[in-house]
Amino acid sequence: MDVQDIAAVRGWFHTLRLPQPIAQSIYSETERMSRQSPPDAAALDRLTASTRADLARAWGQNTDTMLGHARRLIDAAAHKHPGIKSALARGPGSNPLIVRQLAEHAARLYGAAPEGEARP
Repeated sequence: MDVQDIAAVRGWFHTLRLPQPIAQSIYSETERMSRQSPPDAAALDRLTASTRADLARAWGQNTDTMLGHARRLIDAAAHKHPGIKSALARGPGSNPLIVRQLAEHAARLYGAAPEGEARP
């Protein structure tokens, strides 16, 4: 990532209202992914399916609701930062750690934290 990319990511994190530990975790995971070869469409499809299965095991019947919270959060941020969706579509938006953290953060923001999660 160059300086411009880092500045954009910081803006996204601020708009998403991510607490520092979550932002750092997502940034670290995204940076790790950026050092690998970009996934092709088939690899992204496999990662997305695997992530969905992992999250379904974690959230059960709340999976669609939780993913909806994440989409709502990203859609809201995209009004100010249109590049966020294309950046996530290149791989981070299919990463289980990133998706889970965004969804659970969104659920807390929207007052719909999953069972066992604390609400601020």
